[in-house]
Amino acid sequence: MPAAAVNFFYYGFLGGVISYLAVFLSSRGFTSTEVGTLIASYTFIRIFSGQLWAYLADLQQNPKRYFQLAVIISFVALLPAVFIDIKWVTNISMICAFVFFMAAVSQIEVLSLVATKSNPTIYNRVRLFGSIGFIVAAIAVGTIVDIYGPGVILYVGLGLIFLTYLTSLYLDNGDPLAHDELGDSEGFFKRCCTVGFGSFLIASILLQMSFAPYVGFFTQYLSQHEYPGTATGILFALGTFAEIFMFLIAGHLLARYSLKLLMVVCLMLTALRWLLMAYYIDFVIVVILTQIIHAVSFGLMHSSSIHFVRRYFPKRMQNQGQFMYLGITFGIGGALGAWVTGMTWNEGLGGSDTFVWASMVVLVAGLVILMTPRKKFQFEPDKVQV
Repeated sequence: MPAAAVNFFYYGFLGGVISYLAVFLSSRGFTSTEVGTLIASYTFIRIFSGQLWAYLADLQQNPKRYFQLAVIISFVALLPAVFIDIKWVTNISMICAFVFFMAAVSQIEVLSLVATKSNPTIYNRVRLFGSIGFIVAAIAVGTIVDIYGPGVILYVGLGLIFLTYLTSLYLDNGDPLAHDELGDSEGFFKRCCTVGFGSFLIASILLQMSFAPYVGFFTQYLSQHEYPGTATGILFALGTFAEIFMFLIAGHLLARYSLKLLMVVCLMLTALRWLLMAYYIDFVIVVILTQIIHAVSFGLMHSSSIHFVRRYFPKRMQNQGQFMYLGITFGIGGALGAWVTGMTWNEGLGGSDTFVWASMVVLVAGLVILMTPRKKFQFEPDKVQV
C-alpha cells in the first residue's frame, strides 16, 4: 500500500535525521543553547506554515499536492547545509528544510486516513510502517555515524526525503467534498472551545513539551554516558518496536476502555519514564524499561489522540481537526520544550534536571485530563457524526 511506504520513509527521516540532530550540530560547533534554539525555531515556525498548508489543501481539496510540494521544498532547502560547513548557513538551511517537511505531517495523516477509509484498525497497521521506518533509520544511522562520522546524517536525510516524494506519487487524494460539505469556521472553532477539547489540547501541548529533551538530546545524553552509537540505535529501535506492538493492539484497547482512562495512564507512565531517565540513565535495564514505556507514551497516546479528533469532528472538518492537534500541539509544545531544554541542558551538565522538569510537565498534563469530568471530555457521537 503506497500510504504504508510513505509513512515508512517519512518517519524514517525523523528516526535517522532529527533524532541525531544534536549529535550532528555539536560536530559543527553548535552549543546546546544553539541546538535548542534551532529546534525551537523550526518547531514554532511550522505552526504557521502548517496552518497555511492545511488551509490551502482544504481550499483546493488536494492534500497530496501540498504534501509533495512541502517535501520538494525541504529537499532543496537542505542542500546548502550538506555542502557548506558554516554555522549561519547550516542554521537557515536546516530550519527551512524542517519547517516544510514537518508542516506536511497533517497531510500524511489525512492521506493515511483516506487510504484506510478512516478504519482505526487498518490505520494503525499503516501507521506502524512509520515506526518500522523509524527503527530501520535509527539503527542504520547510529551504526553509520560510528563508522563515517556525523556528516553522513544529512546525506541520509536527502535520500529519505527523495524516497518520501517518490512513493507519494502513488497516493490517493480521496473523493473531494461537495461545496456544502466543507467545514465552516464558526462551527469548527465552537467545537474547539469546549471544555473537553480544551483539556485535550492543553494536555497534548504539555506532553509535546516533555518530549523535547528526548527528541533533541537523547542521543547526545546517551553518548555522554558512554553508550556507543550502535547501542543508541538499538535503544531507539526497542522503543519503536514497543510502539509497533502497541499500534497492533491499540484498536482493541480503544474499543474496550474510555479515552480519558487511556490518556491518563499514558501521561502518568510518561512522567515516570522521564523521571527514571533523569536519575538512572547509567543503568541499562532501566533505560530499556523507559524505552518500552514508549509504547504508551507515544504509541497508545497518538492512537488515542487521532481517534479522539476523528470522532470529535465530522468528516467536513477532519483536515482542520487534524491540524489543530498535530500542528498546534506539536508546534507550540515542541517549540516551548525545545527552548526550555536548550536553556537547561547546559552542554549535558543539566541533563538530569532537564528530564525532571519534563516529568513534572507531563504529570500536570495527566492531572488536567484526570480532573476533566468524563461527560465533558468524552465526545458525543450523535452530535459529531455526519
